[in-house]
Amino acid sequence: MLVLGKTGWPGEYQDCASYGACHCEAFHEDDWVLQPTNTATNYFFVFFGLLMLYKLARDPPCDKPTMTGDDCPRNYNYFIGNNVFSVTFAAVSIFTGLSSAYFHASMRAWGNILDVVGMYLFISFIPIYTIAKMTKKPEKWFIIVYFSLNILFAGVRVFIFQTHLRLLIFYIFLGLTVIVELYIYGVRKFNWKKPEWFPSVNRDVKYVLLALATFIIGYIIWNLWQDGGPLCDPDSWFQGHGVWHFACAVAEWFVFLYLRSEKVHDPNAIQERIEKMDC
Repeated sequence: MLVLGKTGWPGEYQDCASYGACHCEAFHEDDWVLQPTNTATNYFFVFFGLLMLYKLARDPPCDKPTMTGDDCPRNYNYFIGNNVFSVTFAAVSIFTGLSSAYFHASMRAWGNILDVVGMYLFISFIPIYTIAKMTKKPEKWFIIVYFSLNILFAGVRVFIFQTHLRLLIFYIFLGLTVIVELYIYGVRKFNWKKPEWFPSVNRDVKYVLLALATFIIGYIIWNLWQDGGPLCDPDSWFQGHGVWHFACAVAEWFVFLYLRSEKVHDPNAIQERIEKMDC
């Protein structure tokens, strides 16, 4: 970023450059970072991504049986310890911050493509991960589907999607995420019917509510500071879009905690385990 900025950002400006500001913040043409606040706040994603890796690395190995019908939580919760799922999610958080930082530092069209790809990587992770857990080979299934789809999304964004359509994939996967997670909650809470292959899991809903609340608050603030919005001040160091970056980074952290909170919800397995124990 330093080298590209100091030598002059290559490529065409993003569409919003025609009126000299984008997401409210004015361009600092005399600096190598065109939008300092909107660039710097993206490093909250990097911070939380590194924090995820730190927590995963410190997870203790399994050494005690549990009351969930499984001797090791790592066997059913892939967000305990390092594996392809947990490390990918942390890496996605880091990539989301860096890709958006490149966009706001350069305000180039290619930077916007990186920014959108980061959004796709995050929002598509949750439903694909949850569905992959229902298969016999979750790691293989996840790697093939998740990365193939996101390569396809990136290609579609580059060659097909216009500006007003770039959020279409994001909203589709957001809706799919809500549907899958609501079904999981309904199976556990209200005993909804489910196929035999559908897992009965218990995830702490409070983290989803916290993520959703943080996301909504950040979205409201962002829109109040949009270009031409009531609170927009292009020359101010405080930018609502920067708050949006922080809110999204915190929301990703809550999603991480939500996936880490997963426990097996199978009363029959628990009862069988209790009967086998010497009390």
